[in-house]
Amino acid sequence: MTNRLPLTHTNIIELLKLQSLPLDEKKEILQSSLELIETRTFNRVAELLDDVGRQEFTELAEKEDLVAIQTLMDKKQIDILAITEEEVEKLKMELQDEVGQPNLL
Repeated sequence: MTNRLPLTHTNIIELLKLQSLPLDEKKEILQSSLELIETRTFNRVAELLDDVGRQEFTELAEKEDLVAIQTLMDKKQIDILAITEEEVEKLKMELQDEVGQPNLL
């Protein structure tokens, strides 16, 4: 079993040791990370839905209707927040592997 740094409260910029970058570059990295997490979350939720639910979810996502999306998730008993949190942690683990952080745990 591979030990990892505790990532739950680790900022992606800190994880990558990019604190010295200009603010604009940090924002760009964070925006790219958020887009990747959003895409992964969308894909995972879509996999859990039937064709009708997937179409409804896609339409609501395109409209960015967060209230309606949450209503659909509640109806389908999908915890989108938990999925999003899992994707954040997954990305952090992938980044940790890429930057070769020492395994401290």
